[in-house]
Amino acid sequence: MTLLSTTTLILIAVTATLGCTPKETEPQILVEPKSQYIHKVGDKVSIVCAAHATPTPVVYWMKKIGNRNREVGGRANGISVLYFDSIEKDEFGLYTCVISACCSKKANIKIPVDIIVPQEPDCNKKYGNSSLIFGVDWTYAKHDEAKRNCEKFGMKLALIHSEKENERLLKDAQISFDRHPNARKFDGDNWIWIAGTDREEEGKWVDLYTNKRLTYFNWDKPNQPDNWIGNEGTYYYNPGGQDYLAFSRVTGKWDDSFATHPRPYACRCPKRVGK
Repeated sequence: MTLLSTTTLILIAVTATLGCTPKETEPQILVEPKSQYIHKVGDKVSIVCAAHATPTPVVYWMKKIGNRNREVGGRANGISVLYFDSIEKDEFGLYTCVISACCSKKANIKIPVDIIVPQEPDCNKKYGNSSLIFGVDWTYAKHDEAKRNCEKFGMKLALIHSEKENERLLKDAQISFDRHPNARKFDGDNWIWIAGTDREEEGKWVDLYTNKRLTYFNWDKPNQPDNWIGNEGTYYYNPGGQDYLAFSRVTGKWDDSFATHPRPYACRCPKRVGK
């Protein structure tokens, strides 16, 4: 067994002899890791990657170190678990689960996985003559995760009560996007989480924290919110529809969205500077 560090990384593997047979099948991913995991130093981390095929595929992990990818741990058949009992600072970074399907036409399937440290949103930092009321964390999070991450730093997920606040979030998000080193990963994703929901009663949008009905809206299109349920059999399918608010960092418009869609998110700073 090869260790990534002296104590923390264990790759759980089951070994067996592999061989190609005439009855080979294409690999099917049984457990697909998320694209991003947010942890603090010292957290226990366990990430499963599993696939099935005939013959059994080999599954292993690579870590990007500088300009190279280095295999970590050993190779396993069908399933491999990237496990840190207490993750250390130098063990964060980009990993790839590689599924090697032997004789299959799909010789290798690669699933990138980024393990990152949560970054405190840019609250009340000076950018030129501007102080931020809203701080944006440019890491992917589902809606519930975004809410928890804001609260970890003594904040709340941002909620917009007026046109003035809407314009301010648009301004603060753009300032943060231009200056934040992680923001460029999100060039193609213009939507960020804010704190509004109609999960209890369709069409009744309320403050996520107080349950008070919202009186200001800035919907992206005349047919919004449309409570789209997605396409059955795809990642975006949800029979319950879209019950949470997302804010466009480009236009300041709103849309309803699935809670499970990972996005950056805006927190309201503890001290509302400039109000």
